[in-house]
Amino acid sequence: MMAFGGVMPDWSCEWHTESGEPFMSNVTFDKKCSLENTTEKLDCVSRKFDESMNTIVSEWDLVCDQYWIVSSITTIQMFGLLIGAFVSGHVDAQKIKIEKENFKTFVDKNLISDVSVLRKALKMMSSRVSCGYGFYAISFGVAQLSGNLYLNMALLGSHGVPSFVVCYFANCIGRKKSSFVFFLLSGITGITVGIVQFLDLSNEGALINGLALTCKLCVACGWMALIIFTSELYPTVVRNIGFGFNNTMSRVGSMIAPQLIFVSYRIPGIMFLLLGGLFIMSAFCLLLLKETNNLALKNTINDFTLPVKQNESLKTVDESETLFSEKCK
Repeated sequence: MMAFGGVMPDWSCEWHTESGEPFMSNVTFDKKCSLENTTEKLDCVSRKFDESMNTIVSEWDLVCDQYWIVSSITTIQMFGLLIGAFVSGHVDAQKIKIEKENFKTFVDKNLISDVSVLRKALKMMSSRVSCGYGFYAISFGVAQLSGNLYLNMALLGSHGVPSFVVCYFANCIGRKKSSFVFFLLSGITGITVGIVQFLDLSNEGALINGLALTCKLCVACGWMALIIFTSELYPTVVRNIGFGFNNTMSRVGSMIAPQLIFVSYRIPGIMFLLLGGLFIMSAFCLLLLKETNNLALKNTINDFTLPVKQNESLKTVDESETLFSEKCK
């Protein structure tokens, strides 16, 4: 899935006049959908794509006024993941009926009627949308980076191992602080990339690549911390469905990402500027949520509506957890 980035291969057009005569056949017009400053109407009779790369763009001539199809294909793909994310919260057949009833009660009696609970849910959902958008916007927008395409794809995909280190920080400084730090870094680097792209500076390639890779790593780390945070916020009776619902919201962000990549070809920097804005907004939304580190998990819906008490720390931890906590102090 990550290998599909909607890359547009290099191509050129063979231009003919209305009478069928070749127009300046000795000149190559790379990736030109139309020619300006011509006195006569010209038609592109055929396109020649770079044979070193075979994609759906070259296979079905998806350029110029057809290029929107590429981003739409990716959005449809992400919609499939959205359905899968929602269904994944209902996997356990033995608990499905009970959890559905509990979740319905949670929505009807708490999410709708209790403003404080609704605020908690909206803050978490906005953060999940940001993660889905940011992660896939950078991944699928790999063609906007300079240098070797395949090396860039490999570097963007190498975030997995470093992002797991965030689990250590989540236990040391807390889930909320870890999420906030990585979200804020994602926002700052994202806005910086957007500004550089918009200004179209000279020798900007290496700078954009470095900042985009840093942004992708911060997004992945922030998402990992948020996953831990989310799973501990919901009470046990609706945790699976609540977690699946938040995963669904992240796929909403991933559906939006391909469309912004398409727009960014016409408005340079818009994709990263939006990414940065979303992550900074989400970072401060997370500050308004209660920390869950070293607190007992809530079991019932009523527990979820009660304020978090600092003396609710876990009373039963195994030896390994105790040693780990001591190392973090």
